Amino acid sequence: MTRMRKNAGFIQECITEALILLMQKQPYDTITITALTKKAGVSRVSFYRKFMSKDDILLQKLETLGTDWWLQQTAQCDSHGYAYALIRHGQSIQHILSLLYQHDLRHLLLTNIMNTCGATPEDDTKSAYTKAVLAGSIFGLCDAWISRGMRETPDEIGTIFQGIDRMLVSKASSQSAQ
Repeated sequence: MTRMRKNAGFIQECITEALILLMQKQPYDTITITALTKKAGVSRVSFYRKFMSKDDILLQKLETLGTDWWLQQTAQCDSHGYAYALIRHGQSIQHILSLLYQHDLRHLLLTNIMNTCGATPEDDTKSAYTKAVLAGSIFGLCDAWISRGMRETPDEIGTIFQGIDRMLVSKASSQSAQ
């Protein structure tokens, strides 16, 4: 990796961490780009090279966390099921999810889920609707769990969703066979 790429990644991390720290202390709407860049120790130019807005910072953070999880999960998903795995991942990023909900930013989680597994214009009709239902279900599960205080354990959620997981796995298997 080139030095310039390493530096760009470091700047991005600094800005992201600065926003998270500021969100722990003040309302999201009052955080200015000036305050954010000052906290991160970077220039406004550096900010705008990496991000378009504060929302963009959080969306990129969610995307990174989700991609890292997905790469690990696809190799590890077992009989516990997808709902179990999703809540286990939610526990590992609980601090970010809590901040999103404290600042009334749940729409960013929905946007992230839709960007990750929602329908695209290139999808055929059946795939588009299947992906829409899947993305909506994932958000619904996450939203209910987070809104309820993230009290239920992955095992409890996994037990609730055992039948649904079997149905999803069966549907995925039949689609891949076609």
